[in-house]
Amino acid sequence: MLSRLSLCRRHPLCQHFAAVVAASRRPVATFEAAPVAPLTPPRQTPNVMHGTRLATDPRWRRRMREDLYRRRMLAGPEPERPRSVWSNWSRRAELSAAAHRLGLAGLAGFSQQWLDRVLTFRESAEADGVTADSPSANQNVSKGYELDDESSDSVAMATPPTPAESMPRDNAELVPTGRALIAEHCDRFLARELPHVPEDLREQAVSLLTSDQSLSFVAGHLGLAELLSGVDTRPSMLPLSVEADAFAALVASAKLCCPDVSEGDEAAWRLTRDFLLTRLHNSDINEWWTIGAQRRLPLLSESLAAAGFPADEPLEFRLMGQSAPESPVYSCFQVGLYIRREFLSSGFGETAAQAQDECVSEALKTLFDTADSRAPMNFKLTYADLASALE
Repeated sequence: MLSRLSLCRRHPLCQHFAAVVAASRRPVATFEAAPVAPLTPPRQTPNVMHGTRLATDPRWRRRMREDLYRRRMLAGPEPERPRSVWSNWSRRAELSAAAHRLGLAGLAGFSQQWLDRVLTFRESAEADGVTADSPSANQNVSKGYELDDESSDSVAMATPPTPAESMPRDNAELVPTGRALIAEHCDRFLARELPHVPEDLREQAVSLLTSDQSLSFVAGHLGLAELLSGVDTRPSMLPLSVEADAFAALVASAKLCCPDVSEGDEAAWRLTRDFLLTRLHNSDINEWWTIGAQRRLPLLSESLAAAGFPADEPLEFRLMGQSAPESPVYSCFQVGLYIRREFLSSGFGETAAQAQDECVSEALKTLFDTADSRAPMNFKLTYADLASALE
């Protein structure tokens, strides 16, 4: 084959193949490899990243860590310490920040002395010998310096502060007034926004809004618990009623410190509206009261009579649909409520009785205007709008 290719030298493929064969017969040049230095083992350094430990760590390190862990477990958890025990605590700065956070900094007649006495309980006032005419009534117990309203970091006020003689010595006198104001604001707001709801149901919602649990929830998120004086501010030792009383006293102080009555009423209403009544936003208002099963039908009849229907008009329940009625797991009934042959509501349930109860509940939501499709509540009302709407 090679002899034949060698005779055919004009064809380009034959010429290429002959060149490849000639190149394969040439001797291959050899090169001596350079000596390779031996590899040195790495240094045995501990790996402390992410809390891991390599096998190259010394033996004593594991024993040391086990001993430290054992000692830490024997010492127990860290004790609860209030914010005021830390070295960087400044009551004057915290009161100033709280006044701006609550929107009371520019209120006429309001000062740091007012806020300090609002957050002071009687035990602390009696221990320090604070009286109504004492100039050091606003003294910080933990740090021992006075709150000067004319200092550089004091609360900016539109008018001169209220004299110390007219201030209460502690919040004991403000708590009853504040709780009454909060209850009045909540009742007026619900009466304006939910005029078709019976009064006893609105009272249940007001009692839940003004409970110690609700008020303490608001006060804790406003940071009032850390500013209290005269009580143990540790979370595990702080009762709910203490935080609730602090918020109630704050609402009362916003009204009483203002020389203008209308301005004080508006300031107290803003505190209740912005921090307490907004809990109703994005919540099912029907969950704020409870209607017994025995009272639903009589209440439905009363609501229909108030809506203009005759009192003797019979209610008609119709079975609109059912699925797997004999199955205890997959059964589903749909019952509709009709009055004057007009559809009012429908409900679903595992049994016909449950579907009927649910149908009555949906009818009450429609008559009370508390369904999920209702317009949201107006949280931009002023105190003047609230008072004029109820007149």
